[in-house]
Amino acid sequence: MYVTRKVGPKGQVVIPEELRAQFDIHPGTSVSFNSNDEAIIIVRQKSAEQVLDAFHAIRDAPSIRKAPTIKEMKRWFEEEIEERNGIR
Repeated sequence: MYVTRKVGPKGQVVIPEELRAQFDIHPGTSVSFNSNDEAIIIVRQKSAEQVLDAFHAIRDAPSIRKAPTIKEMKRWFEEEIEERNGIR
């Protein structure tokens, strides 16, 4: 979506209604500003609850497993050495 807006005397710009709806931005929503060489970037801030929910989803994901034990690492190392030396 490409929309043009004019900057007001206080540096204010109105975010188009379609974008506010798409990104769930309403009065009181916090946004942050960033920039690069060519653009100003506006990012809707997540609530503390949303951040915690994302953290718990990552933490509880089945693909996340505990770090290997020293025994497991030693066994993997020994297996790799055996394989490289043609023992297995």
